[in-house]
Order: sequence, then structure tokens, then C-alpha cells
Amino acid sequence: MNKLNTKAGLLIIMILLAALSRLLPHPYNFSPLVAMALFGGSRFNKKWLALIVPIAAYFISDIALQASGKNGI
Repeated sequence: MNKLNTKAGLLIIMILLAALSRLLPHPYNFSPLVAMALFGGSRFNKKWLALIVPIAAYFISDIALQASGKNGI
């Protein structure tokens, strides 16, 4: 069970950090979420996680951007 909790915690931290990276200033045409999606596709054993993690990060950051009144572009 401890291994499962560690993996779940790592996924949650990864999603939150990726969502936060969208809220911080960054250069144009640079998205840490794309890098995370490519990394997830090559590293996750379960391919559905490679799809869900970036989508969840985009969803969370979109909610935060809408709440703050920024358009995210």
C-alpha cells in the first residue's frame, strides 16, 4: 500500500506543479505541460495515465486562469 500512496502522491504533485507552471510567467511558445506530456508518454507504464495527467493539469490551470480573469494566452 505504501508504494501505491507514493505513486499517487507523485502524480498529484506532478499535476499541481504543471498547472502552476502555466500560471507563472514563461517565454512565448514554451509550455512545460507539453514536455510533461511527452515525458509521461515515455515513462508511464499505464498509457491512460500518460493521457490523464496532462489533461488534468490543463483543466486545473484553466479553472485557475478563469477565476483570476486571465485568458492564459
